[in-house]
Amino acid sequence: LIADCSFPLARGIATVTVLGPSLSIAEMHTGNFTQGQTNATYTVTVSNAPTAGPTVGGYLGVVTASDQLATGLTATAIAGTGWNCTLATVSCTRSDALLPGASYEPITVTASVAANATSPLGNFLRVITGGSSATATTSTIVLGPPSIVSGGIVNAASFLTTGLAPGELMSIFGSNLSTSSVTCFTGGVAPTTCSSTSILINGSAVPLYFVSPAQVNIVVPFGITGSTATVQASVQGVLSSPVTIAVAPVAPALFTSNNSGTGIGLFRMNSGGALVTAANPAHPGDVLQMYANGLGTTHPVVADGIAAPASPLSYADANIVVTVGGVPAVVSFAGLMPGQVGFNQVNFTVPQGIPGNPTVVLSANGVFSNSVTLPMVGTALRLVPMTPCRIADTRTATGPFGGPAITGGTS
Repeated sequence: LIADCSFPLARGIATVTVLGPSLSIAEMHTGNFTQGQTNATYTVTVSNAPTAGPTVGGYLGVVTASDQLATGLTATAIAGTGWNCTLATVSCTRSDALLPGASYEPITVTASVAANATSPLGNFLRVITGGSSATATTSTIVLGPPSIVSGGIVNAASFLTTGLAPGELMSIFGSNLSTSSVTCFTGGVAPTTCSSTSILINGSAVPLYFVSPAQVNIVVPFGITGSTATVQASVQGVLSSPVTIAVAPVAPALFTSNNSGTGIGLFRMNSGGALVTAANPAHPGDVLQMYANGLGTTHPVVADGIAAPASPLSYADANIVVTVGGVPAVVSFAGLMPGQVGFNQVNFTVPQGIPGNPTVVLSANGVFSNSVTLPMVGTALRLVPMTPCRIADTRTATGPFGGPAITGGTS
């Protein structure tokens, strides 16, 4: 090699700025936790700022994330893709580089909640690596266990304690019955678990129509038997105290427009489906649809929690009688409402010769429902002129009108 040293070397000082990582750590959870819960989960995410440099990686760039759980929480599992986790310290490490603006795969921390845990619970998180560290806190609301109030299991139409009947839509009232409010019946199916809530009848989960912290609507299985049954609420795996309630073949009730079980009933015109109201009243001879509950078993059988089909229709096995203003009406259909669960539909013809706004009552196998009002224009009263007449008893003529004499001067 021949070196050419005829050119002088340029000398100077160059400044190079090396950006270090800027990590952050965050923890999330879904909904509130429940005292006694065993499957409470947190998701921990470690991220690097977009304007920072990457983590070093390798031995010198080990990233350590830790979660100091609050008193009342006990970690039962910790794991994350790419992380090496230790349950005893509730911490995880990894040594691969984290680029600017990126995040590692999340860490899942599973914990049990003490039965006497107070609310809120605060966790302390820390992430550290060469040249960067960060901390964060998180707060969790803890609810008490679910509870069903005394007398809180009622017919969803009349709100009376009619007992559990096959296919009946029931309302259950209490506290901490769910972590959120959700209409569970969607797509023609009522699931047995909704928003971490289940209702157990004799230990088996039943279809749910709606759940909220204070009220849950369920559909009683068609195959329920016996004279009594136990009902429990399960929220995030935590059970309420059992409640014993009677079981009956039928528990008829009529829905009302104000959802109270009293007042104007829920009626629709069979032709067109318009709602019957004071502004759109029924008339004698109209065929109406009436919405009922608790009519019992049906044929053909429809699976629990599945919407009733429009064809074939499913008819009530019970003997159904409808009276309007005390007058029996002709019933053309009584059974499951197509497209729904827990609702019965009864079609009947409004009788002639009854006054306006009559009371409507339904009976199933002789068991009577609540009474509701039908907005209706009544049959007008027709006056028939009559010629006065006199009837005489001619067997004896001693009375003043040709009849027998009676004390008081009449005959």
